[in-house]
Amino acid sequence: MGICACGDLDRPSIQRGLRYLLSSQQSDGSWKEPQTTGTGFPGVFYLKYDMYRQNFPLLALATYVNYRCGLGHQPSFYRCNV
Repeated sequence: MGICACGDLDRPSIQRGLRYLLSSQQSDGSWKEPQTTGTGFPGVFYLKYDMYRQNFPLLALATYVNYRCGLGHQPSFYRCNV
């Protein structure tokens, strides 16, 4: 999502990321995440945020589509100069 802000949507790294997200998507539209990605106390309990594996890929794809359609954020302090 962050590298979309550079303004070069055809950048190879963005295209690789899009291909990865689309190729790893399951037939039901979800993404698998076998690892425990939340915090907790090692050996005692772990947290698993089940929706993160859906939210972040969808947000990344939506960010790309929005930028491609001209709906990206206005230039800001964080925008790269390329």
